[in-house]
Amino acid sequence: MNNTAPNTLKDTFKTFEQKWFSLRAYARHIIAPWLAISGLAYLIASFGQGGQSEIHRVVLVLFFSLYFLVVRSGLLVMTMNLHDTLKKDFGQAYANRLIAPRDFGWLGLRLGATLARIKCVLIEERQNARDKHKQAFKS
Repeated sequence: MNNTAPNTLKDTFKTFEQKWFSLRAYARHIIAPWLAISGLAYLIASFGQGGQSEIHRVVLVLFFSLYFLVVRSGLLVMTMNLHDTLKKDFGQAYANRLIAPRDFGWLGLRLGATLARIKCVLIEERQNARDKHKQAFKS
């Protein structure tokens, strides 16, 4: 029997981490777009007048290419830290949210924002449960 649905908390997190935080995902979501954008930008920058202006364009392309790589990698690290925090603080409630189908955008660009929204909802649910608990003792 080939059951691909995660059935435990650990399986849910492992599946999510393999899909979004593995080296394969890093290569697919960060390195491949970086190479494509850098190559295209280099080709565009290399056409035109020769000499000193070409060197300036290539240096500018290199700078923004590395900037793209560093920023995207930094966002991935922050998203990984958010994921670890949610795993520790919310456990099963967070796993239930991850099981639901989600759209993280093209190349995972909305991954961090989606996890942040999940965190807000989970914090709000926790606060509402505390308020109900307090109200039960006041009555």
